Amino acid sequence: MKVTKNIDSYNFGAKIEDLDLSKELSEEQINEIRQTWIDNQVVFFQTKKLRMKTLLDLLGILVITVKIPI
Repeated sequence: MKVTKNIDSYNFGAKIEDLDLSKELSEEQINEIRQTWIDNQVVFFQTKKLRMKTLLDLLGILVITVKIPI
């Protein structure tokens, strides 16, 4: 997984590349995504395929991190 930070002229956001979102994420990957999101407020993923479970895992990272009531 490759993380590129401050990807625009406003100096916020991060782009995550070389991460296969069609497969289950490891705990290490989840932790790195969570920390990237906390540090950069915005995270862009470049992927062609995304499993529904992986999407829910990613949404879970955001919900748990900011404690959004569901």
